[in-house]
Amino acid sequence: MGSPRLLRKLAIDHCALECARPFDEVHRALVDSLPNLKPELSEILARGDKEQVEDARKNSPKLWLFLVRNHGELTAADGLTAKAMQYEIGNPPDSRADDAPCLGCRALRAVTSCALRVPVRAWCL
Repeated sequence: MGSPRLLRKLAIDHCALECARPFDEVHRALVDSLPNLKPELSEILARGDKEQVEDARKNSPKLWLFLVRNHGELTAADGLTAKAMQYEIGNPPDSRADDAPCLGCRALRAVTSCALRVPVRAWCL
């Protein structure tokens, strides 16, 4: 029998912002404002290449677009049409400065369960 697991309740804040702009305009603005996550960034983190990680921390954008999921397409099987996108946004190499947003690496090193909250997931409906 394995060791007992510690269960904790996590508080998750959901925020809703209403926008008068059309869906496609908001989607395009968000996608255009964030660079796509570079696969090599994950590779240097996994390798533990301290010199390249430090360079990425100093010179990379503060936030990256990890993934965009089109949840609206999933409704087509039911004969529906919907516009619903999910965006995963984060900063894998950590922040460039102490006052910049830190959405991952430092928190994950301290408490592994932080992975449940990082990256930020945003919805456009």
